[in-house]
Amino acid sequence: MDRFTPPPSGERSGYVLWGRHVPYKRFDLAIEACNQLKLPLTIIGSGPDTERLKKMAGPTITFTGRISDEELVERAHTAKGFLFPNEEDFGISAAEAIAAGTPVIAYARGGALDIVQDGETGVLFPEQTVESLVAAIRRAETIEFRPSTLHRKSKRFAKSLFQTKMRKIITDAAAGRKR
Repeated sequence: MDRFTPPPSGERSGYVLWGRHVPYKRFDLAIEACNQLKLPLTIIGSGPDTERLKKMAGPTITFTGRISDEELVERAHTAKGFLFPNEEDFGISAAEAIAAGTPVIAYARGGALDIVQDGETGVLFPEQTVESLVAAIRRAETIEFRPSTLHRKSKRFAKSLFQTKMRKIITDAAAGRKR
């Protein structure tokens, strides 16, 4: 999270998605939604599902493969939104996108419910379908997200804050105190 510095001001365009290309991440939903809307989508990373995903991709979809941390941060800083169509326990990539000042359009299950504040740090969609994701992207396009506000809200996921809270839990447990 610390590598995602406050975002620079400037024009943002297209959508981004990063992570390991495996079926449960549902990159296929993002590809189909962006194909339907004819929106640019940059897919970062690699994995066993890459070739299948490339076959689905229309002309507005770009695959970068693995890139440096610096380039990932730059891509996050310049994207209009981060697509998160999968269900995960936490989803560090969604928290990283918010730290970069990029709103997250996420499936409303699992860790996304703890990370994304609907209408403030992104948009949640209720069903893991192309139609639901398309509607969420359209809704996100109508909201004026402020990158500096998103970055500030991401501080609750900072490593130092996590360490402080964990130390307190451990100290309290060792002392026999209840939270």
